[in-house]
Amino acid sequence: MAQPREKAPIRQPPKAVSMVAAPPAPRFAFGWAALVYALGTLSLGYPALAGKFLLNQNSDQYKAGYAFREFAATTLKTTGRFPLWDPYLFGGMPYVAAMHGDIFYPTFLLRMIMPTDVAMTWGFIIHIFLCGLFTYGFLRALGYSFYGALVGGIAYMMSGQIASYVSPGHDGKLFVSALFPLALWMLYLGFRKGKNWSWGAFALIIGLCVLSPHPQLLQYTLLAAGAYSLFLALASLDEGKFPRDVAIKRLGAALIAVVVGLAIGAVQYLPVREYVQWSPRAGGFGDYSTATSYAWPPDELLNAYLPQFSGMLNNYSGPNGIHLHSDYVGVVVLILAGAAFIGLRGDPRRKHIIFWSVTLLVTLLW
Repeated sequence: MAQPREKAPIRQPPKAVSMVAAPPAPRFAFGWAALVYALGTLSLGYPALAGKFLLNQNSDQYKAGYAFREFAATTLKTTGRFPLWDPYLFGGMPYVAAMHGDIFYPTFLLRMIMPTDVAMTWGFIIHIFLCGLFTYGFLRALGYSFYGALVGGIAYMMSGQIASYVSPGHDGKLFVSALFPLALWMLYLGFRKGKNWSWGAFALIIGLCVLSPHPQLLQYTLLAAGAYSLFLALASLDEGKFPRDVAIKRLGAALIAVVVGLAIGAVQYLPVREYVQWSPRAGGFGDYSTATSYAWPPDELLNAYLPQFSGMLNNYSGPNGIHLHSDYVGVVVLILAGAAFIGLRGDPRRKHIIFWSVTLLVTLLW
């Protein structure tokens, strides 16, 4: 009798193999990273635990910022409305239209539950912490290991350019600097991972940047985000990650998110638009030397390596009139940044490293 034929085994389709091995991480990696960044932040801001107000006599917050915020907090608590007019400055000035700080930015909520000076102090501390945490998240999304991303976050949040924002009281700059790596993180998830929710998150981030309010850092964020979006789209096309129509749709989604973000900030900037012709600064600066008076002098680039080269505060000896912040990057960070180019040819993140290197050169010239 004929024997029944054995059925051929069903062949399973081959599993997709990732070009980048899953980066190792300890259990509760995000929590451990948050703990490290919290300790790093408190190493600078620990006097706040004893109720100290983190500012000095050179700070913008000492000269005016505290008074602006105390006035708004008192008005909001007593009337339930944001003030539209400040009668105590120059015989009266618009409050929202003349941009008196973080009027609508979420930090105003801190002033509803704690004294104004304490709220302002913790606003700085929270955002230095977020600088590290958001950078960590962005680097992990790119595929870096836990320790590589952890060090990257520390390098960003503890650098002189970021951590010393507290000295001159530049809270708006710090707010946008904290949101910047989060914006990049959301763009990466949208372009490379196809996460549709990231476009809504990106729109909210842009809206918060508008409400910070710091127009100059907002401008830099939009320029960098736009360049990074083009890079992600073009690099993905080159690598065959998705077709051209998908790239165009995702670029369109990024653009729509920016428009929505700007609309979120309209509550601050529409009044500004009406007021600007009456502003003391309405005439602008026609003189090039005045317009560039607070630029980063080329010789002070050495401060990134040697912080005492031109000094700061009362020990400043450079060409600018004042120097209230630090430019120090850190020798260890500079060494690690140079090490990123070792074995660059075989690194799957090679294009990212090249993109951010070019961005560094552009921003230095800018």
